[in-house]
Amino acid sequence: QYIDSIGITNIPYIFSEKKNKLAEFLNDNNKIIMKPFNGQGSLDVYLIENKSEINTFDTNSKWLGEKFIIGQEYSVEGIFVDGHHYILGITQKTKIGLNDNGHNQFVELAHEFPADISNHEANLISKYIYDFYQNIEAMNVLTHTEVIIGEDKDVYLVEGHFRPGGDAITKLILSSYELDVFDLFFRSFLEPQEVKKKIATRKLLYRSAIKYFIPKQTGKVDNIFLKFELDDKL
Repeated sequence: QYIDSIGITNIPYIFSEKKNKLAEFLNDNNKIIMKPFNGQGSLDVYLIENKSEINTFDTNSKWLGEKFIIGQEYSVEGIFVDGHHYILGITQKTKIGLNDNGHNQFVELAHEFPADISNHEANLISKYIYDFYQNIEAMNVLTHTEVIIGEDKDVYLVEGHFRPGGDAITKLILSSYELDVFDLFFRSFLEPQEVKKKIATRKLLYRSAIKYFIPKQTGKVDNIFLKFELDDKL
């Protein structure tokens, strides 16, 4: 509703626990993403392509249905300082994707920072993020905002958070720009002008990336056994 109110592109969506409403939404949008109303990470996020799949869902709970947007996903790492939002950089994401091993295809497999994108794409994303945050009343807080550039070249919001990026994104920023986002956050209360200067004068030193290796089989860790004792100093 907020996105619609400020006039930026939004993904068609529905909140409902009723299977017939979700089925109608699927019929209108061909493919949809379903997420639990109170979820976290990529847990219980599903791509739905036919009505029979909706019948397997627990409809005692409310679900968020969104039109499936095909495109490249990015996250924008930022910070509010004295009520103004600043972008620290854009992270390019690689998902696990379709697989035969039972892994959730929407879980992130790798990150590259800063993203290897054109100036035009970077400007599209930056403009969207500016419009999204300009009317939000926040003073000093880190932000992590996930977006997709769709096949139609529009930018769509996936989700936005008042927190730093996970999966070692903060370490990628530190490696690339020598910016410690946690230091910036705490200093924003005491030395806001110094923080703004650090952001404005940052220089790209390295391109950084991280990739996670996934097992061929899914499962649950029952126990971790070490053949050696951990050093207390580690």
